[in-house]
Amino acid sequence: MTWGILEGCSAGSHVTTTVTVAGCAANTAYSGSEVRSTGPSTCCACAAGATFANVKQQLPAVPSIDAFLASHQTGIAQLAIAYCSAMVDSDPLRTAFFGSLNPNQPGSVFAGAGNQANRNTVVDALNTKAVGDLTSQPTASEIFNEVDDLLQKIAAGTSGTNPKGAGVAMKGACAAVLGSAALTVQ
Repeated sequence: MTWGILEGCSAGSHVTTTVTVAGCAANTAYSGSEVRSTGPSTCCACAAGATFANVKQQLPAVPSIDAFLASHQTGIAQLAIAYCSAMVDSDPLRTAFFGSLNPNQPGSVFAGAGNQANRNTVVDALNTKAVGDLTSQPTASEIFNEVDDLLQKIAAGTSGTNPKGAGVAMKGACAAVLGSAALTVQ
């Protein structure tokens, strides 16, 4: 995954560079702005562009682990949260990424062994479309176990009874993966 520079992301304008995540729908309208494709697997929403404009000073200036600071991770986390929130809130983007899983239901749809298929839907989409094949750690099964545990913990909390708790859980799992070292440190 590559974080791109997002420009001109206000209502009625266009995203000129996007965030690349395999499996997202290109050319999908969102909040009055056009999502432009830079390839077959790109997507973005203007909410992420607005967050990027606010945190771009917090992001690393050069692609070097030696230059990476705690403030950079904070900026990356904010961008991951904004991006995942916009994606889950957009029907076409969410469906292209997670399939038909409905975020407008209680988070309890991720609780317990009886709901493993719902957790698999989220974790498998994140593993294949966001993380992909890593040549170093973590392994796909390690990511699966951590995100599966996270979804169950979210379901056990107040999101479990929240009527839209599934969406909260999907956003949390997505942001955890996109903001993780598995994607930011390569």
